[in-house]
Amino acid sequence: MIGYPLWILFFQTHPDHRQQGGEGQRNQEGRKTVADDLNLGHKEDHESREDELRDIQPGKTDDLVPRNFAHLVCGLLLMKPKLAHYKPVMQELSFTLAISLLVISCSPDQTAYQNPAQKSSGIPRLQQDLARNYPAGVTLNGSQRRSVGMKIWQNESGGKISGLTHWNEGEEFPSLGIGHFIWYPAGFNGRWTETWPEFVKFAQHKGVRGIPSPALLPDCPWNNRVVFQRDINGKVLTSLRSWLVSNIDVQTEFIMAKSRAALPRIMAAAPASQRTRIEANYGKVAATANGIYALIDYVNFKGDGTNPRERYKGQGWGLMWVLAEMRPVPRGQAAAREFAAAAKRCLDRRVQNSPPDRGEQRWTAGWHNRCNTYAAPF
Repeated sequence: MIGYPLWILFFQTHPDHRQQGGEGQRNQEGRKTVADDLNLGHKEDHESREDELRDIQPGKTDDLVPRNFAHLVCGLLLMKPKLAHYKPVMQELSFTLAISLLVISCSPDQTAYQNPAQKSSGIPRLQQDLARNYPAGVTLNGSQRRSVGMKIWQNESGGKISGLTHWNEGEEFPSLGIGHFIWYPAGFNGRWTETWPEFVKFAQHKGVRGIPSPALLPDCPWNNRVVFQRDINGKVLTSLRSWLVSNIDVQTEFIMAKSRAALPRIMAAAPASQRTRIEANYGKVAATANGIYALIDYVNFKGDGTNPRERYKGQGWGLMWVLAEMRPVPRGQAAAREFAAAAKRCLDRRVQNSPPDRGEQRWTAGWHNRCNTYAAPF
């Protein structure tokens, strides 16, 4: 009978742990991390800056065994006068306890850092693995990160402040910020991935202050381009441009976060026969600073390629399709040049497959110029 309370002491979950575990469960099921808000999932890391997307971690288990082991030792000491009568039982108990502790000590560490993408229970195992294991690449320093942001701004709107709030002719939505983040008016659900609401959530999570109230609305308050252009120099859009030009860094961080999330999503969506090739090509391109810029900019430019709606005649043009399109080349600058060439081939194919009434041919020259910047070393 003496062994029963001792084993209860050993295996009983610590009250603190039960509480933490329950809250961790709620965090996983009921709360969205920034990665979830960004639809990143899955959103690693050539900069080793996972902390930018890390939310509060679920309950830890690292103190479970030491605390309960301490309970067991205390129990043994308190019962010491009575133990002499149960020497055979205690010998068996000691042996079993030793084996149990050995097994526990050899088990994988359950408290190791998990990528934020792993908090969603619906993520395929493949995505979880990739979220922890990105292809080796270089790390951008602060100056290079700023350069990436300025290049993206230059690519989208010539680096002009006026280009921070823009509505293209023939489109149903405005494009805002250095990355021309898409914002849909109420009632419109286009084929393109909407990114402005994602950016606003990201900025809020980062603690950025002074976000203009209209920017927090779930839908774009301008219903069409005519209304938007009428208000282009009004108080609302002027204040929005002022806020955007003061927060170039957070826009760059958001674009980089989207890029970091792309590879696991791509690998989960790509045909199994192409995954090895796609991952290898990603690693080849990421071996240079301008290659990393190419991966970052292209995801912002044309998406990661996993959205089935962003296709014409069954063929897409996002990052997944470009990496699959690349021809065999060595890593480094040769890969950056081939990435640029493959991107242009994918975009040319998009134009050929596009509905004639969209007139996408008019964008080809500008798209090619943008892709050419990927091949130029920093």
